[in-house]
Amino acid sequence: MKLYHTEEYSVKEIVDMTDISRATLYRYLNTSS
Repeated sequence: MKLYHTEEYSVKEIVDMTDISRATLYRYLNTSS
């Protein structure tokens, strides 16, 4: 979440770095906003 909100990384980069799926990332984004 912190990586995404810094806006320094693309979604693809975050997925590669954290080893979670894009769908999981978007699910977290939808529940936290």
